Amino acid sequence: MASCSVGLAARSHPAYHDWEQNGPGEPVVFLNVSSECVLLLTSSFLQGIMFRCSAACCENPKASMQQVHQCIERCHTPLAQAQAVVTQELERFQDRLSRCTMYCNDKAKDSMDSGSKEQQVKAHLESCVTKCVDDHVQLIPSMTKKMKETLAAIDQ
Repeated sequence: MASCSVGLAARSHPAYHDWEQNGPGEPVVFLNVSSECVLLLTSSFLQGIMFRCSAACCENPKASMQQVHQCIERCHTPLAQAQAVVTQELERFQDRLSRCTMYCNDKAKDSMDSGSKEQQVKAHLESCVTKCVDDHVQLIPSMTKKMKETLAAIDQ
């Protein structure tokens, strides 16, 4: 059985490490979803249905080529819808996380502009970004539940 993992990872823009020359850089935090997880969320069950449905389309001796093609396209629709749901939800999550880290970066830049000490600004930035990540990690179970419920509705 494939392993499904969802997590957050943090990277920093190179400028983040070079405060003397560039000031505070923009931390980049991104959602890391294993390919196995996307596969499980979107296709393990639906793909089987799609292939069986497509095979049934091809087994109809009375159907024209156009009818078979249309039938196969209808069979592929649920999988395409499922992939769109997962992609949209993950993009929404990533956008929220990005906005949070941009807020932290803006606060750090404002602090630097107002004369705060670099080490203090850096500590506040790291604390703010850590809070963003922690807050968003807590959203993953509800996001996953929402995707599962939406995907279950597509299956029916």
